[in-house]
Amino acid sequence: MAAAVAGSNSFENNHIRIVEGIKAGSAQEIKIFANTLEWQAGGCDLTPSGDTAFSVRSLGTTGFKSYTTYCGQDLASRFPVLLKPGADNQLDIDEAIANNIVEQAANSVSLAIWQGQYNSVGDIGAGVSGFLKKLITTSYSGSTFKPAGTYTSFSSGTAIAIVDDLLTNMPDAMLTMPLVLSMPAKFYNCLKLALRDSQSIAFAYGAEGSADSFVYPGFDNVVCRRDTGLTGAKVIVLTNAQNLIVGTDLMSDADNLKFGHNEEKGYDYHNISLALGTEIGFPSQVGIYISA
Repeated sequence: MAAAVAGSNSFENNHIRIVEGIKAGSAQEIKIFANTLEWQAGGCDLTPSGDTAFSVRSLGTTGFKSYTTYCGQDLASRFPVLLKPGADNQLDIDEAIANNIVEQAANSVSLAIWQGQYNSVGDIGAGVSGFLKKLITTSYSGSTFKPAGTYTSFSSGTAIAIVDDLLTNMPDAMLTMPLVLSMPAKFYNCLKLALRDSQSIAFAYGAEGSADSFVYPGFDNVVCRRDTGLTGAKVIVLTNAQNLIVGTDLMSDADNLKFGHNEEKGYDYHNISLALGTEIGFPSQVGIYISA
């Protein structure tokens, strides 16, 4: 079940925070605390100081199910290797088929948490308010930061300037945080090409042992990553790790994902149940650029 919910690269290296145990249709209050220490000269009378921020979010989830049956004869004609030895020729769902189903589920979840109700990304996406929906079309939009300059589109000619502009405009509170710059594959490749062709930047491919990410030159705390969930979107998102939050049911609950065989009716099946919801801890710590 963990692979079905969090198996995509959206969840690699804990960039997105997962809160488990939220049943479908319910909500849980998430308290997020951030504090900046301020120092003053010692003495008897001290003035309270410091910058403290509290964020309280209600993280709700929506339930989804996927139930499919497979005719044994139909599958056997296409995949004879799935037949068990013996006269009964009972079908045994192969690990490859199960893995494919789980992979599809993970991809659907990834698209939903990013683009749900913002772009058309399937059945789950229609029922989940994804990060882009919240960041672009709700009141959160007024809190996010954007590049100061005007750029018509994200291309190999503008990519470096857009990312540099976004990094320049981020709040001071983010300067020393581990940051993640998430983007669709097309933009990711544009940025790589731009960095490769730049005469003034020393650029090495690969970061964190993944072909899907690299450290942005000059910023050792910024990881640029190609995110499956942003496929087809024309957006890049910069934020601190774990500021984006996904709520779900217990991923250890084996009852939420089943593969089986119905002896009475003679078919195999899969049954997946999951709960999904999104929230953002501090919208003011999210930078966004939308390309034409």
